[in-house]
Amino acid sequence: MRKLIRADLRRILKKVNVWVLFIVSAFLCAMSVFIGYVSNPIWNGLVFVNKGVPAPIVYLLTSLAVLLGVYGDDQKSGALSTVIGRGFSRTKVVFAKFLDSVILLFGMFLIMAVFNYFIAIVLGTNMTAFETKAYVLQYLQNVCALLGYVTISAMFIYLTNSMPLGIILDIVLIILLSTMKSLLNAIFIVKRYNLTRYDLDGFLRNAYSNFMLGMTGRGIISFVLGMVIFVGGAVALSQLIFHVKELDF
Repeated sequence: MRKLIRADLRRILKKVNVWVLFIVSAFLCAMSVFIGYVSNPIWNGLVFVNKGVPAPIVYLLTSLAVLLGVYGDDQKSGALSTVIGRGFSRTKVVFAKFLDSVILLFGMFLIMAVFNYFIAIVLGTNMTAFETKAYVLQYLQNVCALLGYVTISAMFIYLTNSMPLGIILDIVLIILLSTMKSLLNAIFIVKRYNLTRYDLDGFLRNAYSNFMLGMTGRGIISFVLGMVIFVGGAVALSQLIFHVKELDF
């Protein structure tokens, strides 16, 4: 599988659109720090923690970079048929593509997080240990949520063989999900039992709060539950869909 992942990453990193989307994302992420620095009369670590975390447009661009890079030309180029024809099982192919997404997402956000932190230091930001912890945990929370959206969108791509439909679902999850949850909260039973907290974002937010409050055990449980149910579930369903539709490839 390592050979398959290495070959995939070499192919992905040669794609111009992936680099363009990443560079634009990194630029927008850095600009949010500069704008926050200029527009806030009081600049400190807490302000940076709020301004240094990427805006939704950055999440959208990076997720598109991953989807286009990992899944963009599979049907058109016949890459899946070629890989399977060389003896790789469908299980390995799906899991390798998931790992490609993990490596790309965490790699891109690690670069942006370190670069923004460096900018903050250059701007004279005095970061306490608590503020640094909050900054790191917010990045991890958001990139894990984004991994969930990408994985669910990828599952839809396996189901429909359509990259445009997968991208549309990705946009809905990143841009419109919070609005949809607000509308759902207008329903009495949803609001009464706070059912919207049981999505991936809810699990990850709960994990973040527990980690920040020093309740590490609860944080780990919430994090693992969210990732297993939503990310693991999407990968498992992708495996099932890919096996059922094997003749389509």
